[in-house]
Amino acid sequence: MGTPRLNNRIDGLPQTIEELVQFLELNRQSSRYTDSDNKLIWLAYIFARSAHVDQKRESGESYIFHPLAVAQILIELGLDIETIIAAILHDVAEDTEVSLDQINEQFGENVATLVDGVTKLSKYDIPDKERRDAEGIRKLFLAMISDVRVILIKLADRLHNIRTIDSLPTGVGLPARHWRSTHPSQNGLASGASKAN
Repeated sequence: MGTPRLNNRIDGLPQTIEELVQFLELNRQSSRYTDSDNKLIWLAYIFARSAHVDQKRESGESYIFHPLAVAQILIELGLDIETIIAAILHDVAEDTEVSLDQINEQFGENVATLVDGVTKLSKYDIPDKERRDAEGIRKLFLAMISDVRVILIKLADRLHNIRTIDSLPTGVGLPARHWRSTHPSQNGLASGASKAN
């Protein structure tokens, strides 16, 4: 396709659109995503990678691997291009200097609305656990009413976080590790979800 390579090389990250297509296994969904869709995914990847350039996950890996993994989960489910782009951008407005207006300008109102919905689901910090849980459920229902894709992105986000919790350094993520070890049905859900594809 003749697209330029990225200048800042990070081991394991795609440097061309062809490498990104292979990385996300878009070719397995060849009837679902067109070359035009792949170019939009590439643009979202470049945008998110630039926004997250100096960020690392608690595991030490470059942050951009997380939104790519979230997008890959949704690609495996065959979701539409706007959802895939929003998955790649889902933490940009929340964790970087990029605004929702900039996302809207670059990728359109629908993608910006999805990113905003995921951001709003993430932003509740209520000290009382029962009230926090009730507020979280309320926000989930409101998001489902507006666009169920917000919930799908958030679930894929959580699924990837659960899948990678064992790669955290000792002591980091301890409550989540404890929860996972005491909720064996959740382990089955996470592994079952990946097998269902």
